[in-house]
Amino acid sequence: MRSAPKKEGNDWIYRKGRAMAVPLKRSTHPLAGVIEDRNWIDVARCHTRGELFFEAFRERPDTRERRVAAAKCLCAECPVSLECRDAGRRNHELGIWGGETEEERARAGFPMRTLVRHSVIDARRDAQANASEVGSITPRAIEAGTGGEAA
Repeated sequence: MRSAPKKEGNDWIYRKGRAMAVPLKRSTHPLAGVIEDRNWIDVARCHTRGELFFEAFRERPDTRERRVAAAKCLCAECPVSLECRDAGRRNHELGIWGGETEEERARAGFPMRTLVRHSVIDARRDAQANASEVGSITPRAIEAGTGGEAA
């Protein structure tokens, strides 16, 4: 296998045994900054422990409680738990992010894209009921910069 020649600002492809320089295409997607802002993952304590943070298929409730407790202990010692929690909230992730479960994110006003358990659905319903009773500012209103209640 040939190694690609190094040249700033270009990517290299091979056609018929010859290297050709191709200009790099930069992502212009509006979420590119959010998606690429994951440098903190390299220093996270959970970097190689994914089994603690994501639920197994048909996981039993008692097993889930033990797994969540172990994950939260690891998160409590992690130097980047706030960045992790914010990424979980911002990207509506499944699993435990920054010591926060799906239910806790739903109660805080950051619901999941896919509701996989009844407890997440109940937490989302509770958060919506509390927001309508109290008339509090929702995370969506803060992100929109309206400073008032979300519609």
